Amino acid sequence: MAKDKGIQLTSDTDLVISLKKDENNKILSGLSIGNTLYQNQYLILNSQKGEFKEHPVVGVGISDMSSDDELNVWKREIREQLSADGMRVERLNITESKMELKATY
Repeated sequence: MAKDKGIQLTSDTDLVISLKKDENNKILSGLSIGNTLYQNQYLILNSQKGEFKEHPVVGVGISDMSSDDELNVWKREIREQLSADGMRVERLNITESKMELKATY
């Protein structure tokens, strides 16, 4: 399976479940599979280091950015984290009021 395909999550990071059953009430499928590019970006940007127990160095912790003036440090961290996940960052602009990101696998 490609890196940008996987189990879909809701905005609350719950699993998206779409049960499909046959005529005998046997479950054929349940988890929703689809494109996870933006979902993966969201999780990496919003997670703090240590939240992924299997990979404790993953996470940008972008919520901490609002109290920091060093935008270049944040740009470097975002690029490093997304690149470590296999993404190629094509565009990353950060100002005090918004962030523009284009990255793909």
